Amino acid sequence: MATITWAVLKHHKKADGTYNPKVRVTHNRSVSYMSTDIYTQFVKFKRGSSMGVITDGDIMDCLNDIVRSIRQIVNTNPVAVEQMETAKELAGFIERYKKRQNLDIDYIVFATSFLETLPKRGTESSYKTAINVLRYYMREISGDEKLPIKSFTAKFLMRFESWLRTERIVVIRGKKRTLSPMSDNGISHYMDHLKHVFNRLKAAYNDYELGDILIKAEPFKVYSAPKLRPTKKRAISREEILRIYNYVPKKSNTVVALARDLFIFSFMAAGMNAVDMYNCPAPSSGRIEYYRSKTADRKTTGDAFMSISITGYLRSVIDKYGDLTGKRLFRFADKYVNHYRLNVALCRGLKVIGEDTGIGNLQFYCARHSFATIARNDCGVGMDDIALCLTHASFYRVTDTYVKPDFSRVDRVIEKVVDHVFKEDRV
Repeated sequence: MATITWAVLKHHKKADGTYNPKVRVTHNRSVSYMSTDIYTQFVKFKRGSSMGVITDGDIMDCLNDIVRSIRQIVNTNPVAVEQMETAKELAGFIERYKKRQNLDIDYIVFATSFLETLPKRGTESSYKTAINVLRYYMREISGDEKLPIKSFTAKFLMRFESWLRTERIVVIRGKKRTLSPMSDNGISHYMDHLKHVFNRLKAAYNDYELGDILIKAEPFKVYSAPKLRPTKKRAISREEILRIYNYVPKKSNTVVALARDLFIFSFMAAGMNAVDMYNCPAPSSGRIEYYRSKTADRKTTGDAFMSISITGYLRSVIDKYGDLTGKRLFRFADKYVNHYRLNVALCRGLKVIGEDTGIGNLQFYCARHSFATIARNDCGVGMDDIALCLTHASFYRVTDTYVKPDFSRVDRVIEKVVDHVFKEDRV
């Protein structure tokens, strides 16, 4: 059992005649001393005694307050104290605990550093968006981006949700933008990201093994995010894909033509994403080979790798937009500073195509969903082969370490799907 008292030691007398009272920590028959910020000459020693007595009432009160605060630390951390073998270890724990109690922990500062640890560009982007929206909210309510952890409460999250449900004006890169009210699904995704960051923050500051809990709040046990609602399937029909394929843009050099070409390219390339088209290296031995950006953290297992044979239509699109330097598959980097800007162009183009062809809510990801849906439902392709085409993690993770991937299976699935959709006019 640990005991805490204060003490003034005779041999601790300073050159100016003052003494520095210590906090005496006794634990498991060992003793350790902790310094205080108090220096006083009002000390009296009995003859032959090495321990002094404070003669000033105010100083004695200060020392008693220090002792009470340290006893509070000891009493509220019984698990940690029990694991300390010596008084010196316990004194070190108390010092660390006091320093951490005075830490000004900021949620947004921690979240910013957390973003740097994320390996996947896709995941990093979604987390970054959620944190940026939180920044916009803090600017509106407080004028800055500071969010002390003590203010990150269930009530705060409820107010933040209410704000997300309104039309709001925010400043992004110096320009005012109006953001539309968010849906339940959008809010749920944001809150899920904020919850994950909060849990990581607690893991960084709390020592659960020793029972040393600095952040005790549990806002997400009180606040409940909206439940995810089933989203409408993004797959479109064979007839709608043909409408896009046969669509003739008014100007061949517009983003509409680009959107049409890359949408069909994605469909015929097993749902290749725009970010991968932007980053993909030059073809190798007549094949498009790349690591899917969204699953880049699985490079070491090979799950993220894809290899596709370049067929007729794919070749025509590569010839039209190919990188003249031979470094990349396409030369999109010459026109768009990053893949986000390419995505913006594709969204604009697909909006026009959707309106002209009567296809509602047409998005670039529809190509990927449609490829998988038609492969499964219309062509009878097995789910394992579809997972391979989509570079999804396999259910047979252990077995996959023994079997070398055969990308001719991907080529055969693509050929089946393309035949089914374009069987009257094979491309």
